[in-house]
Amino acid sequence: MIISKLIAVLLVPGLGATLIFALILVWLERKLAALVQHRYGPLRVSPLEGILQPIADFIKLLISELIIPTESNRILFVMLPLVFDLTALLAVAYLPASPVLVIARSTISLVIVLFLLMLASTIIAVMGWVASDKFTYVGAVREVLQSLAAEIPLILSLISVAILTRSLDIYRIVLFQHALPIAFLNPLAFIVFVICALMATSRFPFEVPEAETEIVFGPYTEYSGALFALSFLGVYVKIYVYSMLATCLFLGGWYGPFSSMGTIPQIFWTYFKAGILATLMVLTRAAYPRIRIDQVLRLGLGTLTLMGAAACALSLVLSLLAIAH
Repeated sequence: MIISKLIAVLLVPGLGATLIFALILVWLERKLAALVQHRYGPLRVSPLEGILQPIADFIKLLISELIIPTESNRILFVMLPLVFDLTALLAVAYLPASPVLVIARSTISLVIVLFLLMLASTIIAVMGWVASDKFTYVGAVREVLQSLAAEIPLILSLISVAILTRSLDIYRIVLFQHALPIAFLNPLAFIVFVICALMATSRFPFEVPEAETEIVFGPYTEYSGALFALSFLGVYVKIYVYSMLATCLFLGGWYGPFSSMGTIPQIFWTYFKAGILATLMVLTRAAYPRIRIDQVLRLGLGTLTLMGAAACALSLVLSLLAIAH
């Protein structure tokens, strides 16, 4: 038990897997965008198609000059990127990679993960506020508005899962899907979750808070060196969390062919599904243009909220039918 907990914390699904997943995702995003746009992408750092380029970039940022704006709240300015990363990493603790590789369990783990993800979005907005710059202010306001548009339908999609499984324990929700993933039982909830995940992580076409061509880099504009590296890492950790959460809630977690043979096949299926979702999330960068903030709000507070309510109704009907039988 102690050994499995150590492996869960240090390797899978904890710190090691999170960092490796994030670094590979940065490289993969560049290569996919380059492929779509007929470019080479990362190529020179390491012989394997520039696979070590993200590590080289991270080291470069760590040794770059750290500039702190004189009019900013210096303590918060320095601390918030680290708090952002830690908040996202804490959510990983409740995401099982296999029946034995889970850091923490709780009967309300779904609520805890949702709270941590919402807190991470709030921290991004505060990062823009403490930087004391007009561009970061605009990015912070957009972050707040986009988070609001994403979180309401996201909550509805999670409620639909809770209604269907009669549980708020992510581990038990995975066990519920031993025969059939919830994505097939309630595809509406799955679609809403994926779109809201794109909005919550500011992936294209929802890259409204950053918007390089309009507001430089949004809430992160004034961050440089190691602080920018931490902020950048936090964004990809959030993608990891959302991909793992979608895998656990909608795609059956560790269940798949030969998953009954042991821990290795179970880990494979968990990360295979999460990897497919994360790849689709980063691929949107090359496939879709950025939309306006009013369009984001109309989509989130209008269409997605209605779809989320319909998903809850569908789960309620399915749940009542199950009780009747």
